[in-house]
Amino acid sequence: MGLTSHNCSLDGMKQSHWAKPRATVGYFIDPAIRFIEELLAFNAFNRDKDGALSILVVLHWFLTNPRLWLFVVTSAVHVFIISCTKILRLVARAANRRRKKREVVLPAAGAATEGEAASAEAVSAEAASAGAVAEPTNVENGISIVDVIELAAGERLAGILRVRGGMGAGASALTDESPDADIKAAYEGASAQERSVFLVDVGEQHKRKLVSLGLDVPEAAPSGLTPGTPLPPKLRQALTELDKIVIQVLLRGAIRLLCVKWLLMQPANFKMPNRQALEEIERSGASPSPLLSPQEAAALVERGDRSIGALTYGWLSPGDPDPDGSRVRVLRRALMGMVIRIEALFWDFGSLYQAPRTPEQAASFKLALEGGAMNQLYASILATTVLQIEEIPPRPAEFDGVVCLFKLSANLDENKVRAALIRFGTIESCHLNHSPPIVRFASHTSAVAAKDAGAWPGLCEGLDTLYNETPYFSRGW
Repeated sequence: MGLTSHNCSLDGMKQSHWAKPRATVGYFIDPAIRFIEELLAFNAFNRDKDGALSILVVLHWFLTNPRLWLFVVTSAVHVFIISCTKILRLVARAANRRRKKREVVLPAAGAATEGEAASAEAVSAEAASAGAVAEPTNVENGISIVDVIELAAGERLAGILRVRGGMGAGASALTDESPDADIKAAYEGASAQERSVFLVDVGEQHKRKLVSLGLDVPEAAPSGLTPGTPLPPKLRQALTELDKIVIQVLLRGAIRLLCVKWLLMQPANFKMPNRQALEEIERSGASPSPLLSPQEAAALVERGDRSIGALTYGWLSPGDPDPDGSRVRVLRRALMGMVIRIEALFWDFGSLYQAPRTPEQAASFKLALEGGAMNQLYASILATTVLQIEEIPPRPAEFDGVVCLFKLSANLDENKVRAALIRFGTIESCHLNHSPPIVRFASHTSAVAAKDAGAWPGLCEGLDTLYNETPYFSRGW
C-alpha cells in the first residue's frame, strides 16, 4: 500500500461530544502506530508489513468517524430486535404445539402409548394377512382401515385418562379442589377425531356435563360416526387376540383385580392392604368382595369396554407404596369423577402377592411377571384404562432422617451398624429386626448424605431413605 507515515495525532480537532471517546481510544492507538512505523524503519516486518499497518490505520479511521459508530450501533440494535422477535415467535409456536398435543390420555411413562402403537401396527398387519381388507379404504361400515385403527388406538379421551394428584404446581388434571378440571382439560386437549369418538359413546347426561363446563359440544354426531357403530369384526377379533395372555393369567389367579365398588365404600381414612390381606377379607365373606373372581376378571377383559383401570405410580416406601393413604384418596376422587365407568382396578400392591411370600405365592408372582401379561394390561386397546399418578406427596414427618438397609450382611449387630454410619451424623435409633432394617438419624440431611454415599462395603447391598422422593419420570420406567 506504500503507507510510510501517518499522523494519527488528534490535536487540534474540533471539540464535540465525540472528542472525548476519540481521544480516549486514540491515546492507545497512536503509540501503537508510531511503534509499527519505527519497526518498519528497521525492516522488522517482511512482505506482510503493509497489511499489518493497514489494519491499525483502518481501525484508527473507524474510531475517529462518529458516523460509522452510529451506523454500527443502529445496525446492532436492529439485528437484536429482529432476533428477539423471531425467538418470541418460535417460543409461542412451540407453546401452541404443546397445547394442541396436551392430553389427559397419557399412559404410564409412555409405555401404553408405545404399546398401543405396536398393537395397532400388529392389528393392521394381522388384518391384512387375514384378508380383512384389499385396499386401505372401504372396509366395513364405509370407514377406512386407517380410520378404524385410529378409532381403536385413538379413543384416548374415552380411554387412557391421566389422573394427577393435585399436589404439584404443574398438576393440570384432577385436583383436590376441582375434579372437573380433568374432564375439561381432556376435552379441550383432544383432537376433533377423539372428541367425535368420545361423543358417540357417552350419553346425554355426560354431554350436558360438558356443556355445563363451558365446552363446545356439537348436537349432532359427525357423519360416518353414528352412535353404536361397532368396530369391524375382524379388527375387533384381532385386538381381542392381544388380550388372551391377560385372560390366561387372570384365570390362573396370578393377578387379581380389585373391585372398585368395594373400594369406594371404604372410610375416608382407608389405606390399601396388600393382596394377602385382601384375600383374608374375601375369605371372611365380605360383600361385595374386595377382589373379583378370576372368571369375573376374565369376562371383563373379554367385554372390551375399557372398564378396567390399570394404575401406574411410584412407590413411596418399601413394603408400603402409600404409607399415609394419599394415593387412595386421589384415586377414589378420580374414580368418582371420571366419565368412563371403571369397575375393576389393577393395583400391583393389591393385585400381586407381596413379600414375604410362601412358595406357592412366589410361583404365582413369577407367573404374573413372565410372558408380558402385565405389560398388556397397560397396553390393551380394548380392555383397560391407564390411570397415572405422577406427583410425589410431601414427606411425612415420621420419615425424617430414616434410611433403610437392603440385604444387610450377616453377623452384624447394632454396634457395627452404628460404627459404619456414625460418620454421617448422630444416630438416634437402629431397628435391625424391621423389614427392611432401618436406622434413624437426628437430621434428614444426615440420612440424605448416607444415601448419596451408597452402600458401605461389608454393611449391606443397598441403602436408601425410607421415604422415596424420586420423581415419577426419574424412576427408570
